[in-house]
Amino acid sequence: QVWGWALLLSSLFNAAACWSAAWWMARAHWVGHTAYGIYLVLELLPAAIFLTGMLWMARRRRQILAADPTELGADQVCNVAGALTEFAGPLVIADSGTATTLTVVNSQSNICGVIICPGLRLAAEALAGGTAQLPHIPLEGPVKAYGRNTVECMRTGIVGGTAAMIEGLVRGVERDFGEPVRLILTGGMSQLLLPHIERPVEHRPDLLVHGLYSLYKRNARLQQERNAN
Repeated sequence: QVWGWALLLSSLFNAAACWSAAWWMARAHWVGHTAYGIYLVLELLPAAIFLTGMLWMARRRRQILAADPTELGADQVCNVAGALTEFAGPLVIADSGTATTLTVVNSQSNICGVIICPGLRLAAEALAGGTAQLPHIPLEGPVKAYGRNTVECMRTGIVGGTAAMIEGLVRGVERDFGEPVRLILTGGMSQLLLPHIERPVEHRPDLLVHGLYSLYKRNARLQQERNAN
């Protein structure tokens, strides 16, 4: 409960700072500082999104059970919000982007924690940049059980290996929970992973957007109720 209030106050302060700065700059007609204004909004917008997500979780009596809830990303909160509009926990939400993250949600819809792994392109760049002979490769293409040339070998290790890693990590969560877990796959790189995940999986590439929209609808409805009273 103390963590919850600390999160709300911190996020509220950041969001207020963001919009106050934008209003002040617009009023002063700082046309020459448009880029800086955009920077302010982009820098602090995640805090506003995070605040919205925290308010939603508080109203729904949901908790973040991580050791330091402030480390949870706004995108992860939005993914959880989007997933819970369609599915009940327990869930693992695998988001394949710059990093591959797995957000773990229990049967009470509480966020238990997150697993963070290198993303597909990050892994490919690390291999190409950190070795003498491995090239930059396209990740799109066939993934086999094993490769017969350098490109096939790298693609199999990166794409097929990440898919196998996700499945293995989900099995670990199931052992910890003692019950089956639904896997939801999302993110910009999720389409590459989908054919190589053998367990049942729900593919929702635009889950973050749906989560944002669901948070907006809830807050708009609450605002209407307040205005009506």
